[in-house]
Formats: sequence, C-alpha cells, structure tokens
Amino acid sequence: MRRDYLQSKRQVPTVRTQFETVGGYTRWLASGLWQDANGEPASTSQTHRVAVLAFEKRPVRMIEDKYPANARAKLTYFDMRGRGETIRLILRATGVEFDDHRVVSAGPWSDLKTLLPFGRLPLYEAAGVYIPESHAISRHLARGFGWLGADTAMDARADATQDVLAEAQEDLWRFAWVENYHQLMESYSANQLGPRLQRLQAWYEFKGAGAPGPDAQFWITDSPIHVDFLAFAYLDEIDAFFPKTLNRFEKLAAFHRRMGAISAVADYIASGDRPSVFGMGISGPKVDRRTPIPDGTCFESPWAEPIDL
Repeated sequence: MRRDYLQSKRQVPTVRTQFETVGGYTRWLASGLWQDANGEPASTSQTHRVAVLAFEKRPVRMIEDKYPANARAKLTYFDMRGRGETIRLILRATGVEFDDHRVVSAGPWSDLKTLLPFGRLPLYEAAGVYIPESHAISRHLARGFGWLGADTAMDARADATQDVLAEAQEDLWRFAWVENYHQLMESYSANQLGPRLQRLQAWYEFKGAGAPGPDAQFWITDSPIHVDFLAFAYLDEIDAFFPKTLNRFEKLAAFHRRMGAISAVADYIASGDRPSVFGMGISGPKVDRRTPIPDGTCFESPWAEPIDL
C-alpha cells in the first residue's frame, strides 16, 4: 500500500484542479485531463489513485494552512472533560508543557469545524503534526513515551483494554441522554454499570499472556501508561455519580484512588484548571459536585448561552 502511494505521486504529479467542499472535506476536482510525469493523459487507475489521495490528505493541509505549527504542543477541545480529559491527564502527568485551548463560543467553533478531518474535537498538534481523534492521540503519546512497541503481547493487551474502557465510557455518556435519566440511575447501576464493572475488574485482575505481574497496581505494566489515564477518567466520572457502585469493586476503587494520588494528577485536580463539567447530557452540563465551585462560575460552550454552575 505504501509503495503504491509513492508510485502514484511520482506518476501523476501534474493535475489542473479546482476545489469543492463536501461535508466538511475539501476534495480536488479535475478541471482538465489528468496527466502523468510525461504530460500524457493518465490511465483510469492513476486518476482514481490521485483522486483518493487528494481527498484523504486535503483536510490536514487545510488545518496546517490555517494554524501554523506551534513552538509547543497544543490540545484543542471544549471546556469540559469528555474526550479531552485523558489527554490532559497524560500531558500533565508526564510534565509536557502544552496550550490547553478550549473552544467556548459558536463562531470560532463553526470556523474550526470545517477544517477538521472528521468535524470534531479533540485535536492535538506538536512539531507540525496534527492528530484528530482522542484514542489516536493517546496512542501517539504512548509511543512517544515508549509505553508501546517493546512487547507485542503487552501492546495487544493495552489495545484491548483501551477498546473496552472506551466502550464503557461511551455507554456511560449515552445514558445521560436518556429521557429522565436521573430517575433511572438505580436501575442503570444494577443492570448495566454493575455488571460492566464486574467484567472490567476481572480483566484488571487477569494474569494471562501480556498481563502485568500478580502485584502490579496498574492495568498493563508496573507503572501507569495511557490506558491507566483513560481508566481513571472513566472511573472518576463513576465516582462522581455512582460512588456506591464503584466502591463495591474494591480493586477498581483502589486503582482510582491510586491514580488520583499521583502527584501531578493531584496537582491538576487541585489547580482549578480542571473543567468542572464532565460533558453534556439531555438536561444540560454534567457538573462535578465533589469539589466546591466558586460563585459566578459559568459553563461556556459553542452550543448554548453561558450556564451558571
């Protein structure tokens, strides 16, 4: 596949084009004959290859044109935890200096959304590299920190753990969009959340191939990596809204406390920089009431007028 990509670029370097925006993407349209390196009309297969290449690559160029590379890392998300929190936790815990840019109004979000490959955030950028999608960002950071790549079995366990935690997190978020969900929390805890946490705790304790040793206090190795920060973000939201349910699972509750006690994580939580809102639900922002919120604090987002917390 990579060889074919390079070959296509060499064979068809000269194309007269115009641009058309479709669903947030900008694709290239031929305004004349596709040509090969010798100026001859390109074959149908060459035309197809270049058209696909241009369609896939152009959104990244749009971002780069609009937002030049920063001298330091930048995370763009909303003023909520959501899909950005795991990345914030990783960067804070590893001491990476970064700009935590939060989109809080409709105008900037409307402009930015058309430039994003999938029309959504978060977006991470560093050293001229632009990465969308929260789990792709966390894996990119993990590889940079050497958390992945040394052991294929361990990498596979990390991938499986990330997948199952992401699924659990999405299920929790979907529940907040159910009509009158506040009245259904006990049922959700008993029938969905409890069984899910039971399976997660069993996986956490599993000591098969690629699993940590019997005394490991984290999911994959003897020190926290990207999936541990994802697990903390998920369990922390459960602790805010279903504390009794979480405490039924001693190993998961102990892991949550252990992660929260990491100095950089504890400093972040106490700093006042952490968003007070987990995310949105059918009745508005889901607010973390475990810590006091200063009077006059508002939640600002692109989707509604500021909301007093």
